[in-house]
Amino acid sequence: METQTFLINKIMAKTKLEKKKIIDDLVDLIKKQKSMVIVGYKNIKSDILFEIKNAFKEKNNKLLVVKKTLFQKALKTNRIHNLANFLENLKDQIAVAFSFDDELDGVKISADFAKKIEPFQIYGGYLENRLFTKEEFFQLASLPSKKELQGQFVYTIKSPVSSFVGVLQGNLRKLLIVLNQIKDKKS
Repeated sequence: METQTFLINKIMAKTKLEKKKIIDDLVDLIKKQKSMVIVGYKNIKSDILFEIKNAFKEKNNKLLVVKKTLFQKALKTNRIHNLANFLENLKDQIAVAFSFDDELDGVKISADFAKKIEPFQIYGGYLENRLFTKEEFFQLASLPSKKELQGQFVYTIKSPVSSFVGVLQGNLRKLLIVLNQIKDKKS
């Protein structure tokens, strides 16, 4: 599945067969995703959009420029009607950021670029069978990633065990010092 098949081609109209292929590819992506972020990219230069796409690709995510009506059909095929209805109110062209590994990767990348590049806007999205607003996505972007949380959890569990081992070693050291002093007195 090539990214180029998703790019909007304004010069040539798509045949029904081409549109069906795009919808089928989108349906597959929607089934595999853990989260989707709907973004606007109006007035962004192609080289900057390419940079944004690469940032998504580095984290095993995908940013696709899609035709809204085709994406809505793919959403309805996957029974995600609330997001399809949400798209009806949008007037601008959209791109969709799909996250496949960590639910928040696409959200964080989108939020970072929305802060850096003014025309790049988050409209909302879909996470864990729920529609999220722009504001909610910015709140989610401030949360630590799953790997960061796992690291913090391991450190939290490891810390008391390490302290306990240190206490035991301290007592053993003191015992050895006392035994050595007794040995020295006897000799």
